Amino acid sequence: MAALCVSSARQGAAALRSSTGLLALRYVQTAAAAAPAVQPRIKKFQIYRWDPDRPGDKPRIQTYEVDLNT
Repeated sequence: MAALCVSSARQGAAALRSSTGLLALRYVQTAAAAAPAVQPRIKKFQIYRWDPDRPGDKPRIQTYEVDLNT
């Protein structure tokens, strides 16, 4: 039966061991360390709105912000 051991001397190193000895060694990365800092990419859309069927309704601009990273 194999067991996963994390070495404290080498942070981030993980070794797979069995009764016969060391099988594999690899570096383990956490999701926070592997993912680079993503800067927000915001696109603004301005919509010109006016409803001629509503008496007294004035034309207006409505702004929407969309994050292009999602």
